[in-house]
Amino acid sequence: MKMDNLQLTIEIKVIDSLREQFPQDGFFDHVSLKLIGRLGDEDIRFLSGYSADYELDEDTYEIIYHHEKLRWNTLDLDLSEINPDDLKTRELNEIKSLRSIILPKGYESVEWRHFWGDTNNTTSSLAVSEGTKAIAKDSFNGWELLKNVRFPSTLEGIAPEAFVGCSSLQSFDFPEGSEHFMICDNVLFSPDKSILIAFPPGLRIEKYEIPQGTTLIAERAFKQNPYIKEIVIPASVVRIQDYAFENCASLEKIEVDSANPIYYSRNGVLLEKGVPVLVPYQDIYFNERRNKMLCVPAAISRTKLNIKNILLAAKCFSGCKNIKTISYNGGSYSHRIDGVFDNCPDIEEISLTNVEVLPRLIDCQKLKKLNIEGEFVGKLDYSIVRNEELVEVNIKNCSEYNTLDGVVFNKEHELIFYPPAKEGEKYEVPQNTLTIRYGVFDYNPNLRTVILPSSFDLGKLKKKWLIEDDSDNCQSFHTFCGSDVQIILDREETPYTKEDKVKHKGRKKTHEINGVIVGNYNQKTVPIKLSLYDDELKKIKALIKDCNCDDLRTVIKDDFPELYDQIDSELASAAYKFYQKEYMDYLADSPDDEPGDIELTGEEYSCPIPEDWK
Repeated sequence: MKMDNLQLTIEIKVIDSLREQFPQDGFFDHVSLKLIGRLGDEDIRFLSGYSADYELDEDTYEIIYHHEKLRWNTLDLDLSEINPDDLKTRELNEIKSLRSIILPKGYESVEWRHFWGDTNNTTSSLAVSEGTKAIAKDSFNGWELLKNVRFPSTLEGIAPEAFVGCSSLQSFDFPEGSEHFMICDNVLFSPDKSILIAFPPGLRIEKYEIPQGTTLIAERAFKQNPYIKEIVIPASVVRIQDYAFENCASLEKIEVDSANPIYYSRNGVLLEKGVPVLVPYQDIYFNERRNKMLCVPAAISRTKLNIKNILLAAKCFSGCKNIKTISYNGGSYSHRIDGVFDNCPDIEEISLTNVEVLPRLIDCQKLKKLNIEGEFVGKLDYSIVRNEELVEVNIKNCSEYNTLDGVVFNKEHELIFYPPAKEGEKYEVPQNTLTIRYGVFDYNPNLRTVILPSSFDLGKLKKKWLIEDDSDNCQSFHTFCGSDVQIILDREETPYTKEDKVKHKGRKKTHEINGVIVGNYNQKTVPIKLSLYDDELKKIKALIKDCNCDDLRTVIKDDFPELYDQIDSELASAAYKFYQKEYMDYLADSPDDEPGDIELTGEEYSCPIPEDWK
């Protein structure tokens, strides 16, 4: 034990003997403590309980620690003599004022994710001991005060995100003669400077020009640097790995040398040229090339983006704080855009056309309006269920889903999504709705009353929703928002006119009619199933006699708007698929023609009046 300028150094020669060498209470006020030697598991556990003041609870006889009352100002741990296999380090998170750490020797690969916690708010110095060959992903993620990292000459690899979030780290320190790394202007490169490995997350410069001769920018190389505003990419770079510039909060633009054969920039946005993509055609695929958007800088000044006929990389909008509206059209065929909107909390409106899989939108917490056109797969209600500011969803030309007044229904006439921020205290469920998904109203704090169609099987719905109310036509349920919503069964049908209020007669029956799509070379019949009461069908037949037209949609548009929307939506969706196939056939026969977009006017399809309804 040695005392020098208010720093107490204790050398531990016998494992787990620290408790015996520790001075009495009160000795450590305003003292820095340094521990070296053979610390064991019990020593670390002792430190975690001894680093703060404590008292004994007289009632429970439990020890209560007061972590704000530290027993020393700082603690430096030299763990170089510890066998890493014998050290259980979860207790390290409980050690307060841990200023510096020297990691144990013998680590082939450092994987110390357990350091997440209070240690990352105090540790400013880290030394990786000789013999270590690799540092794993996320090992020191979020050590906000870490300023100095000393690496050994034996180190061969540093995984992406090993030091992400270390916002005070401005440089890396390697001994001379390292065979695998070099430092150039505080940035970490491979020895020949061909690979840019990591840009220090705390390096405070506004513009950085990547050196000519660099050929690869490593995965997440610049991630979460909050200071950089402009990055210039030279012509020599031929590969940029995933998420290289993700969530750089101040980044306004990325510029690319015009001589670069692979990448280019437009208005500060980074794109890749001619990315191969497989295009489905009947039972086969053929290759096409599309440009791909890789990164929209997080601090770009634009508030609106209209994107068409290009691919989107995952997380390409990550962290964007000024963009409020994004409109994306995949072109003549659908594309996957998985993960595109991850970490996009400030976007307010998204419009998607021709997307193969609906992307996850849970991170878009300020999203107010979602517009989707074309077929897609994925669970819509799962993707957006917790978007608390979402007011409306609009879906067109999709056979699986349709929307009415911003509310989403599936093809089985089930109400599956009610926007969490939709205004109004009362909602009347459309007459052709057959069931309502459990929990669909749980996230809307405005709703107080739901009126169900008279055709609803109330007992079945109550059982599905676990409602125990025994009343015949009224009950309530408690939502996650803390409000009580009353459910009322409408005993009278929605009137045909304000003066003509009658009850439905009979039970609903399914009637199959045929729509027609007229293409450039042939036509197609589309079967459509309608669910109607007997008196509804009688009313429609009466309207047909009084109307001099051939299209059923024209007859029912004013009196049966929900049936009109159903027929028109199913025909539009089928017509889009029909014209898409016809267009692909045309391109196969005319490969020299440029691909374009399919735009329907509504004149391509019709719904002839059934002969037995006339």
